[in-house]
Amino acid sequence: MRHLRSLIRDNFEIVDSDNLASLIRACGTSRNLFQAQRIDQALLKRRITCGEEFRYLSNLLIETYGKCGSLSDAYRVFAGLQHKNKYTWSLLMTAYAQNGYLDEAKRAFDDMPQRDIFSWTVLLQAYVDSSTLDDAKLAFERIPGRNVVSWTCMVAGYAQNGDFDRCKKTFDTMPVRNVFSWTAMVVAASQHWSLDKARETFHKIPSWNAATMNAMVQGFARNGLLRESRETFDRIPEKNVISWTSIVTAYSQNARLDEAKVLFDDMPVRNLVSWTSIVAGYAWNGHGQKSTEMFRAMELQGEIPDEISFVNVLTGCSHGGLLRRGWIYFQSMQRDYSLSPGKEHYCCLLDLLARSGRLDDAEDLLASMPFEPDEVACKTVLAACGIYRDLERAIRVADVVLDDNAGSSDCYLLLRNIFCEV
Repeated sequence: MRHLRSLIRDNFEIVDSDNLASLIRACGTSRNLFQAQRIDQALLKRRITCGEEFRYLSNLLIETYGKCGSLSDAYRVFAGLQHKNKYTWSLLMTAYAQNGYLDEAKRAFDDMPQRDIFSWTVLLQAYVDSSTLDDAKLAFERIPGRNVVSWTCMVAGYAQNGDFDRCKKTFDTMPVRNVFSWTAMVVAASQHWSLDKARETFHKIPSWNAATMNAMVQGFARNGLLRESRETFDRIPEKNVISWTSIVTAYSQNARLDEAKVLFDDMPVRNLVSWTSIVAGYAWNGHGQKSTEMFRAMELQGEIPDEISFVNVLTGCSHGGLLRRGWIYFQSMQRDYSLSPGKEHYCCLLDLLARSGRLDDAEDLLASMPFEPDEVACKTVLAACGIYRDLERAIRVADVVLDDNAGSSDCYLLLRNIFCEV
């Protein structure tokens, strides 16, 4: 995106299609809807409405609009294509699915003139990503000529949702396995079963690759075995950015921030995930000022922060009591990056206001959020009410969640404690 102005002329004619494709992908990565729409208009001005080039670029736009959450734009581009291929249909399905519109994704699948193993796997992945595993299982059983990709998709789906029994049963049933199937099992075992089982699975793999070893680096780190994590990292023959990010995260998770920073500085290549990892490391270990410094350094390096990046820097502001800075970041999401704050971002801001004693503002934000306040949000404000012995406000806040969730024992407990203290 930094080179956008040099690649687009005043009359919006793009220099060449390769640069245009790169820009469209960059818009998707950064969730930059405004620039995607500008490029879309530039494409229309070229008066190319058919051919392989137009279809390829239109497919990229459908994908980008899906990532940006603009389904009306995605469908407009889709509908304007005279000659759609299987990727066009599949990208529309993915756009609907990743924005929570599974019925529309299934409808697009049903409307496809021809379906093959690729199309079925896209539908399967949509169900897996939305954690609707029963639908995923039904789709999986209907796939004609299931291959190792569709089998691995089911293994990973069960793993992601903590159903290790069905994950292992599916894995054991696989007629053919590849390194990605084994890696999915290693991840599943380390996250949802035991590190010993992950290690056992790891040593059964016929051949390892960087992804498999990265999974073990992360597994050891989650269990506090930093030495084993580092030894595994050192054994990776061709370390990639994921490998480096995994070891930086390992040290951050274990509060070894100085060593994490040294490793981060040694990285030959960094991406948004790498930067977010070091921002998160400082944020979650109580170094709010340092997390904001790293966030600013990331922006200066040209990385476009995403929703996860902002959750972590807002967490750093909250833990560091950086009220003004946190508010600036919250506003920056939409103003500078066209990102809509989600529930997690509002909860971070609530926590920041509550920790800072700004209970009036916290209560106002709770009432004005574009979401129904949930138990987590209300507990955040209730905890602050307890600290500042504000019983009247605590009763008002508790009413919000207790009306909708009579079984909210944590809120009852917090409210009772405030009564007792006051």
